Amino acid sequence: MSAYLIVYYNVTNSEQFKKYLEAVGPLIHKRGGRMIAEGSPDVVDGTFPWERAVVFEWPSRKDALDFRNSDEYKEIKQLRVGVSEFQGIVLEGIT
Repeated sequence: MSAYLIVYYNVTNSEQFKKYLEAVGPLIHKRGGRMIAEGSPDVVDGTFPWERAVVFEWPSRKDALDFRNSDEYKEIKQLRVGVSEFQGIVLEGIT
């Protein structure tokens, strides 16, 4: 069953953050994920501290978590430390 990695983030240094994006995109693709939505969300209820959001689809929850916990991603993740704030969740699809 498909799973979705939803990431919310704020960026404090766009130039440095570009290095993270350039490195993480190919790894997501290599590990079976694909971006299906990205942008500045319209908040319709409550407060929302995040400037951006992105949704990735994965073949399964295991695939999404394996990507997130991989040594390859842990290395790339260092490129965003100190230049962004992140929060992420994984949800399974319902069909």
